[in-house]
Amino acid sequence: MMHRTIATTGAATLAFALLALACNEATISPGVQQDLTPPTISIDKTSQGASGDTVDVADGVTFFVDATDNLGLNISVQLEGAVEDIGDTTFTTAVTSASFIIDLVFPTNTVPGGYLYITAQAIDGNNNGATALDSIWIVNEDALTVTLLDPQDGAVTSAGKQIPVTVRATQRDGVKRVGYTYTGVISGGDSTGDMLLLPSDTTFYDTLTIPTGAPDGAFTVRGFATDSALRRQQSTPATVTIQSAANDNEPPQVVFHIGFRVEVDDSITVNATDPSGIAEIGWEARDLLGIQIGGDSTTLAGNLTDVTHMWVLGFSFTDLPVPVVVTAFAEDAVGNRGTATTSSAPPAVTRQRPSLLRILVPGNVPGD
Repeated sequence: MMHRTIATTGAATLAFALLALACNEATISPGVQQDLTPPTISIDKTSQGASGDTVDVADGVTFFVDATDNLGLNISVQLEGAVEDIGDTTFTTAVTSASFIIDLVFPTNTVPGGYLYITAQAIDGNNNGATALDSIWIVNEDALTVTLLDPQDGAVTSAGKQIPVTVRATQRDGVKRVGYTYTGVISGGDSTGDMLLLPSDTTFYDTLTIPTGAPDGAFTVRGFATDSALRRQQSTPATVTIQSAANDNEPPQVVFHIGFRVEVDDSITVNATDPSGIAEIGWEARDLLGIQIGGDSTTLAGNLTDVTHMWVLGFSFTDLPVPVVVTAFAEDAVGNRGTATTSSAPPAVTRQRPSLLRILVPGNVPGD
């Protein structure tokens, strides 16, 4: 058994206990069929003493990674959010399975808290790959947590357009400063500046204008904050791609979030991104006969290339449940229209609730 220890942000310890041995790598000879079968990889948080979805920082974080393949395995685990680090283990020989445990132990008065995002990847000897994603919520009353709500990872924009930037920071004794930085084909940042102590839950809003002479390429946005003790924490990054909007004939990329089973006053969140800018964004619901039974939209100036909007569904059905097909849509500033639709098994409105006041925090909680 081989052990490797890697120091992580917040003085945590990342320990890989490798439970697999290896033999010689298989080679491909002329006339032998090339391996096209990808490996399998999974993250286990709920057995053999693993932590589960929510853990107290004093208890540490433990989870297992399992991978299988018919050739050699190259396995990597990346942690982002509450803790950031990358560990990798390479099997240069033909091993059919590998299992290891990752155990993070935090010191007293440690900073990390909030969501820990886990990405486990396996690549075999013929470059076939597989990825597993998961998250764990680390409970820490003293934690400074920073979340980048906008832009969305994978957003696109173009020179002369704008993208919204929204950063949320929380710390029970108050936030001193909150802002963002961006690096890549363009670089810079903005923040609240050093001010009097801000509320314990503070959201910073800004609009980033892409310079007219910006080259095509990518840049990375990160939120950051400092608390009353001047501790600094960063958010997970989002990558934005600048691309030419000349002769744009591609529709906006549209995604939306809604439950498979919803209630009449639940909400729908729609995100759209396009280098020409978003001129309209919205949603509609139809019954199984194709008759429209709900929907809403918002018209915009077309300057923003990454737009997220939330609506309350507001259905008024009396006989429930009712199957509905939901479609989100967006139109860019040059008239291209993109859509996203629920699967052939539509969500169902399950029951009527009394009307109530809902206070919605901007953005979605990762890992839901």
